Formats: sequence, structure tokens, C-alpha cells
Amino acid sequence: MPVALERVTYTYQAGAPWAVTALEDVSLTIQDGEAVGLIGPTGSGKSTLVQHLAGLLKPTSGRVLIDGRDLWAAGADRRALRQRIGLVFQYPEHQLFEETVRADIAYGPRNLGLSSQEVERRVLRALRRVGLDDSILDRSPFELSGGQMRRVAIAGVLAMEPRVLILDEPTAGLDPRGRDEILGFVADLHRREGLTVVIVSHHMDEVARLARRVVVMDGGRIVLDGPTAAVYARVEELERLHLEAPLAARLAARLAQRGWPIARDLLDIEAVADAVARCLGSGGRDAAVGDAPGV
Repeated sequence: MPVALERVTYTYQAGAPWAVTALEDVSLTIQDGEAVGLIGPTGSGKSTLVQHLAGLLKPTSGRVLIDGRDLWAAGADRRALRQRIGLVFQYPEHQLFEETVRADIAYGPRNLGLSSQEVERRVLRALRRVGLDDSILDRSPFELSGGQMRRVAIAGVLAMEPRVLILDEPTAGLDPRGRDEILGFVADLHRREGLTVVIVSHHMDEVARLARRVVVMDGGRIVLDGPTAAVYARVEELERLHLEAPLAARLAARLAQRGWPIARDLLDIEAVADAVARCLGSGGRDAAVGDAPGV
């Protein structure tokens, strides 16, 4: 189910003296089964863009298409179309409010008017999809660890069975273990189930771990869009946007600048180390840089 923006512009408080254009003529298509990272400096329009994808904001101009259907066209079944997109806001655990984990995850499906059997099926499936055990179903979500609370909140979105999952800073505020758990099950959902995933993050290494495509925003526009390794290889352009590519990409770029015959599109430190070892073993560095100083 492709999701697309066609020449979307969005202005907050349009017509007012303090109007701010957050998106300007943005076109973007996300295909079925893609894992896309969305990055950019603060205020670049990332959150506004994903709220358009989820149908929470209506464009000032342009179109939002879900499976080829215009979300905002007259007569469109917006409720049904929106249910295909699951948006997990930053710190989703702040939206937990029920007395038990079961009730919290069941809240959305129950409001769809589903049978109690279908609601229970979705609750159990969603809980397992985020890597949690049935034993916590009757516990208060507020008794859980921070990482578990966040997974319960994400399970509540997954219980709606969206075909596209959008996560806005999904690991914000978590310790390293909690971050690994979140990234692990999201990667598994994408790999095992083919779920389309869009992740918004300031952590470039997290995006490199999950995404096969990266979209870079600045000033309400898309300025880069391509395979993750190719985008991160453009270290200097990212630095001009005050974005720091993953360490491996920066190291590969620095070596290439110094004349080492090393590919710049490397995202893994071990891959960089292997490339250096091959150069040294073949005399490639000496041939490339002669007596140039080291990195």
C-alpha cells in the first residue's frame, strides 16, 4: 500500500501575520514494505510531514494519497484510510491511561466495534509482536519499566493492525538496553512481516540500523533522498545541515579524503577496518597517497 504526498505545502495559521510554512512543495512516495528513515535538523518539517502521512493534518495545498486514494477528496472514507497508518508519537507511554495492560492495548480495537473475541486476539498478537509476555496483561502499565511501557504503548497502535507504522523518535529517553529492545522488535516486524516502517530520529546510527532508505529534510523541503549508505556517504552535506553521519561513514569519508582507495558508503566500523586491512595488505594506501600523513 503506497503512501504518497504530492506537492504538499502546509502553513500553520495561514493568513495570519505570524503564519509559518512548515512544508513547501513536498513530494514523497513510500512503497509497500519499505523501511524509511526521516532525518533533518530541528524545525525542518519532519513531524509535520509524518502527521500528513497519518492524515492528522490537511495540506494547505497538494494531495495525500493512501493506496492511490486522495485522503482529503470529497466523499473519501477518511476513517478507514487513516486506520491503515499507525503513528507512534514521541514518548507514547505518556498516553497510557487504563488500569491494566490488556485494557490499554484493547482500547483502540474496542472503539472499532469489534467483537470481544477479535479484540482479545488483537491484544495478544500485538503484545507478542512487541516481544512482551502474556503474564503482564493484568498488571498496571505503570508498574512496568520505561522500555516495557513504551512497548505496551506501541502495541496499542499495532492492535489497530496498520499496514504502515510511523515512529517519531521511538527511543527518546530510553537507556541503551531499552533502545536496543525497541529497535530490535521494529526491525523484526519489518523483516519478518514486511511491515512498512517510517522512523523519525535524531540518532543517525539508529536510522542506519533500521532504514534502507533515508530522506533528509531542511527548511520544509526534501533535500536528499536515497539508499541509506549513499545518503550517509555525503558527510559534508549532512554536516552543513548540522547532522552527523554515523561514525563508520565519517571515518570512511575522512580516509577517502586522505587518498585511501576506500568506498565512502560504509556504515559498519568492521567493514571500514576490513577495507583498511585490504588496502594495507595490497599496498593500496602507499600507491594512493605516498607519504601523505595518516588520518
